[in-house]
Amino acid sequence: MNNTYPFPGQIPGMNQIQQIQQMFPQPQGSVYAINAPTEIGNVPIGSTGLSVAICFNEQLMYIKSFQNGSPVIMAYRVTPYTKEETSPAPATPSLEDRLAKLENLLTNLTSTNEGGKFNGLL
Repeated sequence: MNNTYPFPGQIPGMNQIQQIQQMFPQPQGSVYAINAPTEIGNVPIGSTGLSVAICFNEQLMYIKSFQNGSPVIMAYRVTPYTKEETSPAPATPSLEDRLAKLENLLTNLTSTNEGGKFNGLL
């Protein structure tokens, strides 16, 4: 058996590395957690020219970037999300309660209007 490959038994393309494209590429920016606002100077600006530093102690978020060759820092106040409690909807009276209320109203009208003659009300 005469092999023309560098090593006997080697299959062509066996050692080739396949380059697989990622379905969801990783973000290129950098996010840092800092303890004090004075540490923003130590946060490096990433290769994309943008870094984010979050200071949970002061509830601040800093965005550090380059603009026209000089570093720029923008600060934002971060507040935790709280779900607002809504007041419950007023309970609708039941059918029996509504019927009893209408019967009382009808009774009051008939007793105050001369034995049930409604022509005077219209």
